[in-house]
Amino acid sequence: MTQYIGQITVIIEAADESVAESRLCAIAKNVEDETDEVVFADHNGDVENYEELEAECQKSLDAGQHEANARLASTAPRLLAALIVCSDLLADYDEAEGEEGDAYREALAAIAEATGRPA
Repeated sequence: MTQYIGQITVIIEAADESVAESRLCAIAKNVEDETDEVVFADHNGDVENYEELEAECQKSLDAGQHEANARLASTAPRLLAALIVCSDLLADYDEAEGEEGDAYREALAAIAEATGRPA
């Protein structure tokens, strides 16, 4: 259930609308990163063409998420290779207690999940 807790007003000084939109989307992305869900709502009816603006902002946020997913997908093989090297370096800690042992076991679990092979 969505609950209204409060609202903020954002005033952005920018050379043009696209710069202002980019800055607003960056602010919204930061909020989204800190919460489970972001809901754009016009609580006092002051925004002209609100539905259109809301749709445009959502499209911008979706495009930004798509770009982030594409970056992650393109670097995934490199990240996995680096994780395998790190786990090999920690192999002596396979039964160790503490931070190193936990890191080693977590690395093995992540590698298994990424490759579809048992740990």
